[in-house]
Amino acid sequence: MNCEKIQNGTFKFKDKTTEKIHTIKRKDTIQTEEIEGDSNIYSFYMVWIDKCMYLITPSDETKKNNPNFKHVVQVEIIEIKDKSYIIRTTIPAIRDFSQDTEVFLVE
Repeated sequence: MNCEKIQNGTFKFKDKTTEKIHTIKRKDTIQTEEIEGDSNIYSFYMVWIDKCMYLITPSDETKKNNPNFKHVVQVEIIEIKDKSYIIRTTIPAIRDFSQDTEVFLVE
């Protein structure tokens, strides 16, 4: 799987819990996220564990602005399609949390 082609760029997904659209912009070690209906832009620090898995840690400002973003999140790219990819998101601090989501490339 060629995960390197989606390590940087702009992407969208629909949150399965809130039904809101999230727009993600990734460049190098920074990821920002905008949520439909929310005026904040949230920022995260990224560490790539390997070519298809990374950790995101919310910035202090992000944690302050949205208490839902308080944990380190592990993201694994498990499938790549033509215009989207599937991720498996886990939160190490919440052992039973795992969610698969389809993320779409924004052209």
